[in-house]
Amino acid sequence: MGQPVHKVLDSPFSDGVLRYLRRSPNSDEVWLTTVALNGEPELTVVNDRRRYVQWPGGTPHPAILGPDHLPALRESAAFFARKIDLGAWPQACDALDAIAEARATVP
Repeated sequence: MGQPVHKVLDSPFSDGVLRYLRRSPNSDEVWLTTVALNGEPELTVVNDRRRYVQWPGGTPHPAILGPDHLPALRESAAFFARKIDLGAWPQACDALDAIAEARATVP
């Protein structure tokens, strides 16, 4: 069978979901996951968001990441970091880019 993208695009479930979502806000965010998780039974979806998030105990919102989180970010397998305040940590993008570049050079 085809690649995962083709399985989602060719899914018989896709057209119905598209019709339903035409009048929905943010439908582009919903369509892919809906079809991928429901439309093709043999498609395996790994439930790993690859986001580095710190949840302080007892709070409903993730912590704002700072330089003190860099060691844990380096050790994680995350592709993305959530939640950064560039006003408080203007070098955040450079620090995250350095982590990504270091990972890209590891064989």
